[in-house]
Amino acid sequence: MLSEKQGEKLFGEFPPVRASEWEEKIREDLKGADPEKLTWQTPDGISVRPYYRREDIGELPFINSNAGEYPYTRGYQTKNNDWEIVQDIIVNSFRDANQQAVSLLGKGVTTPRFILKIIPSELNQLEELLRNIDLHAVPIMFSLTDNEYSILKLIVELVKKKGIDPAGIKGSVDIDPLGHLFRTGNYWKDAETDMLTVKDAISFGKKHLPAFRILAITSEFFHNSGATISQELALAMASGVEYLSALTNIGLKPVEVASKISFRFAIGSDYFPEIAKIRSARLLWAVITDLFARGLANSVKMKIDGSTSSWNQTITGQYNNLLRATTQAMSAVLGGADSLLVLPFDNASGNNGEFSERLARNIQLILKEEAYFNKVVDPGAGSYYIENLTYKISENAWNLFNYIDKAGGIISAFSKGMIQDMIEKSVREKQQKIENKTDKIVGVNYHPDPAEKINVDLKNNKQVTSSDSKLIGRPVCESRATLEFEKQFLVDNQSIEKQEKK
Repeated sequence: MLSEKQGEKLFGEFPPVRASEWEEKIREDLKGADPEKLTWQTPDGISVRPYYRREDIGELPFINSNAGEYPYTRGYQTKNNDWEIVQDIIVNSFRDANQQAVSLLGKGVTTPRFILKIIPSELNQLEELLRNIDLHAVPIMFSLTDNEYSILKLIVELVKKKGIDPAGIKGSVDIDPLGHLFRTGNYWKDAETDMLTVKDAISFGKKHLPAFRILAITSEFFHNSGATISQELALAMASGVEYLSALTNIGLKPVEVASKISFRFAIGSDYFPEIAKIRSARLLWAVITDLFARGLANSVKMKIDGSTSSWNQTITGQYNNLLRATTQAMSAVLGGADSLLVLPFDNASGNNGEFSERLARNIQLILKEEAYFNKVVDPGAGSYYIENLTYKISENAWNLFNYIDKAGGIISAFSKGMIQDMIEKSVREKQQKIENKTDKIVGVNYHPDPAEKINVDLKNNKQVTSSDSKLIGRPVCESRATLEFEKQFLVDNQSIEKQEKK
């Protein structure tokens, strides 16, 4: 082992390099051009310089904190960086979904997420869905189609019947009336009734399933509608504040609400900014929860469920989605997501099956079992670039959050069209960059295959509008960055085929 004196000598062999020396070398490589030429801007307008130095992070407010310490930029884990491997299971049959879940648990999945097209109404139906699944060892996620929590009552009945300690049951349901509002333009019923349902669900969960998350903030929806990183963060935080405010006003305590929330973020292809986004989310939420009740941030852990981006998926050249999903998964894991869902490469076309789902699982298995991404806590710690980017993204998102707050909160901003305008502007800017090839999308505007055939209906079918003719605000619509370009690709190919037939 090196003595302290030997350590000093070793590091003494590498004297510090002045900023002027770095810039001189950069100018030499650029043949005399200004190093600022390499500065670029994120879609949020954040300037990113070509290099950073120790002095660029010295004043950052979180820089001296450790993992497990407020404001939790470095995460809550102190011994490793493990995460849950999630895969979606669409439930049209309880028996078939169970067989799929049990099979997936033997193939590397650690957390099945049941998309409930049919909801169990009786205990025997839930038993069939969860047969041969160890509820103490396997967290279970449920995606609901309504603002109700009857499934929680069935879970409690099931664990009592099996003699299982309910305190050890982990998982989540994604009750999210705000998410429904943004997607459809209206609540499930009305603001008061929906929040009372959430309150009852949280109270029930606190008493009977203390480790279960009840309330989901599905901010991935904003990303997949075209929002920027700072916008997704700001809207997630504004949604969290809306829930905290509304639910504490009707009798819950801030810690009761915050401890039952899970955040769902989508991870895009901007590799380093997406790492910083996950770190920024914990920082921002720690500040917000601490404002609601001093010391609350020290007792509530933010749960982050990550998913690779559907916004960035393409139908043309769809095998390139494997590369996109890999970098997105790496960003999520390096940022410290608690769980991760990797979408199959052909998810956008709706043709995914066992082959593409297996590849999606294997991306995460390789990151764990071969790359050991689960071994190192906060791998970005100390990186001048990532630490600086984390702070700038946090600052930018905080400013957007305050802009929404001054408008009366996220519901008021939504009803005024501010949220929709902000996202639609981002979409236009992103698509303009694709159109003029500032952003190169392999398989679409860069190295497309003119002979490729598209056998899917290229329409945006993800918008769900409320049947109520009086909307609180116009719905936000999920889409994909390349949808309009693929539509044109299809038109052009059909035109070529007609000419060839003639």
